[in-house]
This record gives sequence, structure tokens and C-alpha cells, in this order.
Amino acid sequence: MKHTPNESFRGRILDIRQPDGERLYIKLAGPGNREAWWLISIHPAFPRILRETPPVKKGVGTAPFAGFLKSHVLGYVVNPMEAPGEKDAAQNAGAGLEAEGVWPVVLNGDSGERLILVWELNPPKSNLLLLDGDRRLLAAMGHPALDGRGLKAGQPYRLPPRVRRPPALPPPGLTGLEEARWWSEKEARWDFERERQALASTARRQLKRSARREAAQRGDLMQAQRADQWRRWGDLLGIYRHLALPGLKCLQVKDVFQPEQPEVEIPLDPRLSPGENMERFFQRWRKSQNSLTHVQKRLAESQEEGRLWEATLARLEAMTTPDDLRQWKRAAPEKLLRGLQRPALPPVGAALAGRAADPGSRPRDVMRRESTDGWMVWVGRKAEENDRLTFRLANGRDWWFHAQGVAGSHVVVRSPDGRMPPPRTLAEAAWLAAWYSSRRKEGRMEVDYTQRKYVRKIKGGLPGQVTYSQHKTLWVDLADKTAARILDGVEEGD
Repeated sequence: MKHTPNESFRGRILDIRQPDGERLYIKLAGPGNREAWWLISIHPAFPRILRETPPVKKGVGTAPFAGFLKSHVLGYVVNPMEAPGEKDAAQNAGAGLEAEGVWPVVLNGDSGERLILVWELNPPKSNLLLLDGDRRLLAAMGHPALDGRGLKAGQPYRLPPRVRRPPALPPPGLTGLEEARWWSEKEARWDFERERQALASTARRQLKRSARREAAQRGDLMQAQRADQWRRWGDLLGIYRHLALPGLKCLQVKDVFQPEQPEVEIPLDPRLSPGENMERFFQRWRKSQNSLTHVQKRLAESQEEGRLWEATLARLEAMTTPDDLRQWKRAAPEKLLRGLQRPALPPVGAALAGRAADPGSRPRDVMRRESTDGWMVWVGRKAEENDRLTFRLANGRDWWFHAQGVAGSHVVVRSPDGRMPPPRTLAEAAWLAAWYSSRRKEGRMEVDYTQRKYVRKIKGGLPGQVTYSQHKTLWVDLADKTAARILDGVEEGD
């Protein structure tokens, strides 16, 4: 057995099943009505075609690609390109597709219909494609749009840009069933390691996020614990307000509320009047009083979450067998497993001619960050990116940010249910809008924010030019290192 099939891969298609996104089983009736299941695999490490595989159980499901094949090619006759003596028009339909690592077969219908099945041996990006008689892509098992060709449904077929040979071959002399078992063991081991590493990577990322959240909440706790100080500064400023001359950055006075009356320094905002500075201190005092219990609770939750991710990562790194992983997944809490889930690529097998995936469905070309509170933030850095982000990726309930009155990036905070992001996330998103604006060098500016549904394109304007309403404004200081932390919140794939 080699990685490519031989002329015995021929016969009439009786059944097709696809248990997952990497394996397709085809039941063929060959010469003398001898029936056999064939396996075509696009596994990232062990792509292969096997004949005489064990019979496929009836319980095996059917994925989109197999469903499309079943509706189009059941009853068709398979003719491999390598078969000697095939010189007729049906065979010539696949001529010119042969290349290293590319194996086409012609599928002939009883009424003269003709389709071409193309297996591309190119790990880790192997594909199985179905082409029409004009060699246009109908459906795919794999992701031919992501290997450099940008091949999508309805487009003419093009050979893959590069071909890499798989690393393993079974030992010679094995029977068909022995060879199938050999491949299955290799694949199971590789799949275990791939899943273990992916889960460990996600756990590691979650642990870092938890640590960032805990550090920020410790800062909030310190602020909340200063409630008495804010009130004392406000009371002292009320007593000594006649000394708070305009433009002062601080005021040194005696603390008359303590027996020793020590000297204290009260920090002031020189842009505010004494009364406004007093009100600022009292606002902070009231906010700190209200938030102390809440912050303590959130900090305890973050600490518990951090310990959970730390233990999970240690457990994943210690696993050595697929059984270890299976047993752990059975015993793990559902909430933990949900936190380890990663977004998958869209199922290309469902793509049909004329229904290519919308290129705006995934934010591949916008910058992605995660706020300290765990909210997803998207940033467009060009006019076209801004336009696509605001009007194709964001939904009406998301929150939209832009530096006031100047050219700059559109920033979107994702909020599927329309909830207002917490104050820290608002500050971090506004900081990004200011940082990626034409006034970055000024250091301080105003940033407007509103929900995406209140943003409109300017009729006849260039990409990214908008008007908006129902907005609020934040004052942003780019020297604020707390808000600047969001630049470190890089998500994978950015």
C-alpha cells in the first residue's frame, strides 16, 4: 500500500458516509458485484486512501460534503485515471489534472453526466474536491480557500501551490485490515497529541487572562479601600477652599480631623474649580463605598478561576495516552470544557456552486484584542477595514468608538445582547480609538461612543466615512498605562 490508490479503485458507488471533517467512506460494487468500503482521508498528518477497510457501521453520521455527494453521485461509476486502457472521452475529462500529490477520478453517470473527484495529498492541508464537467469547484472536504489559492465554490480548479509528502508509510506485507489498524493507531495517537496541545494552549491563554483580570481587580480593590481618604480630602478642601487658587495641582494643609493635625497634600485637577474638585473626591468616595463588596467578590472569583486553570493546565501537560484525555473529559465540569472550546473553521464541505462563503463573515483582517474584563474588541486600521468592520462584521447592539472630529480607526466592542461594557472596557476601547487616530501625538483627546445601530454611512462618501448620533464622550489620556494594557491582549490569529 502507498499513499495513492491503484486501478482497483473502480466500481459503482452504492453508499457514502462521512463521520467527521477528515474521513470519507465510499462503498463500491466492483467486478463480480464484489462490495468493499474505501476510505479517503485528508488527515493533517496521515492522509491516505485505503481499500478493504472494515465495514462502516450504520450509526456513522453524514457530514455536509457526504450529503452533497450522496445527492449527486450515488450510482455513478468510478474510473481511476491510472487505469490502463482508458482512452475514451470520459477518461479524458480528467486529463491535465494529474500532478505530484494530486489524484483525480472521473465519475460517470448512466445518462452521460460527468463529475471529477480530486484528492490532493498535501499535508497538513490535504483536500478532497468535487468538480463539475467544466472543472469548477462544486463542494470540498477540507479548506482549499486557505492554502494560498483562494479556491472557492464556483471557481475553476487550480493545482495546489505546493506539495509535501506525508512522513509515514506502513510496513510492507500487511493485509488490508492490518494496514487499516496500523493507520488507525497512528492517527489516534497523533489526534490525541493534537487535541492535548490545543487544550493546553487554550488553558494557558485562559490562565493569562485570569491573571490579568486579577491584577486589575487588585488595583480596583486598592482604590475601593481608599474610600475614607477621598472623603477626608473632600472635607478638608471644603474647609480650606479659600486657599485653592486656580491652576493649583496640589494643596498642602493641616488635617484638622486628626489629633496631631499632620500636614497632608491634596492632589487637585488644575482645570477644575475648588467646588468641582470637592465633588470629584465625594464621587470617588461614594463609588468606592458601593463597589468594595462587589470588587472583593469578583477578586475571589478570579483567584478561584486562576487556580482552576492552573490545575487544568498541569493535568493536560501530564497526560500521556488517549485514555487519560477521555477519562479527564468525562469527569471535567461542563463549564470548564466550554471554556476550553476554540472556534473552528467553517465547514467548507457545505459550500456549493454559487454559494461561496461571504468574505465578511470572519474578522480575519481586523485587529482583535480582549479587554481586561474579557470583552472582545475589534479595531479597523484602514478605511476599507473600518467600513467592513462597522457595516459587515459588527451588529447593531455592539458598541462603536471613534476619536472625536478627526480621522482614525473604528473600534467595536462586541456585545451580542446590547449590554453596556463595564467602565474599564469602555476606557480601554476609547484608548485604542485615540491611539489609532491622527491626533495620537497630542496625547489627550475626546472619544465618542455609541451603539453601532446609530452609525450611518455618508451618502457618496469614501469608505469609512460615517455620521453617528445618540453618543456619549470620554476624555482619553494616552499616558494612562492602565488602559494601555489592552495592547497586550492579543488573541490567536491576529
